[in-house]
Order: sequence, then structure tokens, then C-alpha cells
Amino acid sequence: MSLTGASLYSRVTPQTLNQFGVSRLNLLGFILGEVGEDFICYVVTHMKGRNVDGIGLISLYDPKIPEWNQPQSLDPWVLPAIINQINSHKTVILEQNFSSSHRFDRKQLSKKAKVFLPLPEPFYVVHLQEKVTEESFRKGTPSTIAWAHRWDVRGHEVVRITRGTQPIDPKLMKKLKKRGYRVYDVAPLGAEDLRRLNVKGVRLLHDEWVAVLSFWRDSYVKGPKDKPYLPSVRV
Repeated sequence: MSLTGASLYSRVTPQTLNQFGVSRLNLLGFILGEVGEDFICYVVTHMKGRNVDGIGLISLYDPKIPEWNQPQSLDPWVLPAIINQINSHKTVILEQNFSSSHRFDRKQLSKKAKVFLPLPEPFYVVHLQEKVTEESFRKGTPSTIAWAHRWDVRGHEVVRITRGTQPIDPKLMKKLKKRGYRVYDVAPLGAEDLRRLNVKGVRLLHDEWVAVLSFWRDSYVKGPKDKPYLPSVRV
């Protein structure tokens, strides 16, 4: 980051830079997470100078107020945009199997270490793609697939859409609203719900009503509890 740029001074004051004699500062990224019920957010930097050479964490959000500490950095807008872009992707899971080269490397390293080294735990590579995950809901006999392991399921937004010809039955409208759907029969769609319909490729006719339900499903581990867990690596 330029030591004279506004993007730098929106995060670190010139007085702080002078105090530590900082001659170079790199913006490495961000840390976001939760501590209990509090949302935390830090910008991660590497400072190098006369009296400092290491990693620095700058708090971007104060959960007690709650308020962003440095809105002039534009991070309150940039970070949600990045997160929304990541969460809009479908995940495709591919298993990473061990090859003969992995075993050869293990053998060579074992010779150097003079001890037999185990192969690392298997893992999954998760590729992010710009597609919509379609879900189907069927009643009947539960799945009898014999899964061999447990795996990660990413947190994601679930969107359910139902539609029909005008006018909508008042009893049905009441039922949908009770379930949390946003029903549009006369009023225009909200901007976010219109985006959700466009992403799913839903095109409404002029005489149709539509109801939209959306909620966030947290990440979780899926599979039989008595099977080994294989972590995932996302790229």
C-alpha cells in the first residue's frame, strides 16, 4: 500500500507509521468470524520499519456499538460484495486420491527422517462454479446409500419459489405468509427477490403471482456419524 495514499490513512494514522518508523506496509487480507454471538472483522497487514517487522491486526468492526470503525476505507461495502460473490457459487466435490507420486515422496521423506512417515489424511477439493444448485423435495422411502465417510457442506442461501395464475387464493396467501414467504400478487418484486429469480432463471408471466422464501443454512458435516470425517479444501 502506498504510504501516501488515502486508502492507507483510512486504516492507519500517519502518527502511528511515524512512531514505528514504518517504511513498507502490505495489505494481506481480512479475518471474519464470530466469537459467541459477536461478529468480528480485522484487516491483516504486514508492517516493516525501524522498530517493527511483523503482522498487524486492525479492528474494522466494534460489536458492542455495533458500528464499523473505518467506513472511509469502503470495507463495509467491499467485504459483503466479496462474500456474496463467493456464496453465489455452486460447489462441486471431487475426491483427492493418493497417487504413486505421493507414495514415492513419502518413501523418500521417510528415508531422510529415518522413520516411516504416514500418508497425510485424504481430503476433498471443492471447486466453486457459477451455477445454481437445484433441490428437489420428494416424499417416500429414505435413501439407502451406504456412505463411506462424512464431509463438509458449505453455508449457503436457500431459495424456494412458488408461483401461480392470478388471482391467488386468499387462504393460500395466508398459508404462504405464515411459512415466511414474501408474496407478490400486485406489488412489484423487491430488488433482492428479483435478483434471486433472475439467478434461477425464473421468468414471470404478466398474469402470475409469485412467492419467495429465502434463508441462510449454516455449514455442517454430513454423513453417517460412525464413518471417518474427510475435511475439504476450497479453490
